[in-house]
Formats: sequence, C-alpha cells, structure tokens
Amino acid sequence: MIDLSQHDYIELNTLEMLCPIGVHHYEKTFFQNLKFDIKIFKDFSNIPDTIDATVDYSIIQDELTKAMKNKHFELLETLANFIADWINQRFQTIACEVKVKKFYILPNVNYVAVRACRFASSASGKL
Repeated sequence: MIDLSQHDYIELNTLEMLCPIGVHHYEKTFFQNLKFDIKIFKDFSNIPDTIDATVDYSIIQDELTKAMKNKHFELLETLANFIADWINQRFQTIACEVKVKKFYILPNVNYVAVRACRFASSASGKL
C-alpha cells in the first residue's frame, strides 16, 4: 500500500452538485444536493508551468456536473468509486480520494458521508 500522506495533491473542497441518487422510490423522483471533497494525488515536482501538465479542475467540475444529470446511482459508495476511477484515468494520477456527503437523510443526522480512495492502477470509470 502506498502512503499518500507526503504526496502532492490538488483538493476540490465542497464541490456541490445536484445528482439523482438513492435506493428508495421517492428518492428517484428528484435530484439531491450532494457535496464532494476530492483529493487528487499527482507528482508536481518536475512539471512545466502549463495546465496540460497537471489536473485542470475546471474540467472535473464541468464534466462531472454534466454526467451526473444523466446517471443514477443508488449508493454513495458506487458514486464515490466511479468518480475516483474516472479522475485517475482521465488525469493520469497516483490516486484519488473522494468523499461524498448526502444531507438530511436520517433524523437527527446532518449528513452521511462515504470516502473512497482509489489508486490509478484500479481506474476503469468512464463518463
């Protein structure tokens, strides 16, 4: 297992998206507001000063926002895995960590969160 604690990374903090997600019938009738914390691990030590050499996080926001309008996930776990795998494949990273928060789904609980960390070798997701 690779220790990521000392690696370079880009962080997208509290990316908000409306997504069709849920197991229950009533959840499938509307989009829910989810919040994502995404860490993208990539070596920055010898890169040139161009956007092509790193991760263009505006692409992540734009492409994920479009894709989430047309995909339904039942589980937060599969959504987090999908996003981490896609980012690893799209941007040739070391690893990607995705935390997904779904709000107000249980009484007396602000949100439920799931975290998935995937190394680039496991990447298989496509938008």
